[in-house]
Amino acid sequence: MGKNAKNEARKLGFHHLPLTTLYGRPKKMKMMFSKYKPDTVKHIGNYLKSIDPSFIEASSGGGRNNTFYLLAEQARLYVELEDKMSGFNAHDTSNHVERIKIYSEKPGHVREIAKIINQIWDDGIFPHMEWEKLEKKYKVSREEIMAKWNELLSAGSVTSTASVQQQDYKICEKCGAKNIASSKFCTTCGEKF
Repeated sequence: MGKNAKNEARKLGFHHLPLTTLYGRPKKMKMMFSKYKPDTVKHIGNYLKSIDPSFIEASSGGGRNNTFYLLAEQARLYVELEDKMSGFNAHDTSNHVERIKIYSEKPGHVREIAKIINQIWDDGIFPHMEWEKLEKKYKVSREEIMAKWNELLSAGSVTSTASVQQQDYKICEKCGAKNIASSKFCTTCGEKF
């Protein structure tokens, strides 16, 4: 192919598409010399390949920080996954935190990527989040991270504005926080419902 995903995305103006940002961490890591590749890159890449044969991938960085660029030109979908190491052991995935920027006009693509990442874990991603590391490395709050994940993972489950207003709430047994009934995890402490 010979194209660089990052340069192609810029040239095509994909950075002007609607942006959704997710935060998480990998479950597994593949080491390659001084670089590592999180399993999240592989899973997102497999999805992009399945919807677009023009898919290309590139990466930059090394050592403690790596960025992966995934472009599905025909699907008008571009993902930048930034993986930062917060600790000394690169093989320990709990030392890695990620920011996943998804540029797309189609909310369905964004929801599918969120679902794919969440399904990497048998019990979902929330119980495995490294909250303090994410907050420190990316200057983002736990509540903001949880809200975006809950929004995407529960998208489509509410059919109208009226049903949102009449919706029941559930109380977290761990911390006592009030959550929307469709939430899969507590927005305060991350406990799975």
